[in-house]
Amino acid sequence: MKIQDIGFIFVFIAVLLIMVIYKLHPKFAAVIGISSLLFSMSLYLIGNLFTAERFVWYGASFFLLSILLYFFSMAKKDTYGKKE
Repeated sequence: MKIQDIGFIFVFIAVLLIMVIYKLHPKFAAVIGISSLLFSMSLYLIGNLFTAERFVWYGASFFLLSILLYFFSMAKKDTYGKKE
């Protein structure tokens, strides 16, 4: 495990806590994922392939977080098409 992985774990947990505490929209995690992918593209152009691959994985994990938070927010609102 490299130092960037440990930093990512701290950032991921911090973003998750901020989103849960302040009840932010899951789009916030998706935006972080997109920015991670854009940063990885610039690293691919430079030739730093190992770090760029890590940032692609980091972006994928933020997308997964966004999807999970979206599903949990749907479950809270009970919007599965049930009419009362």
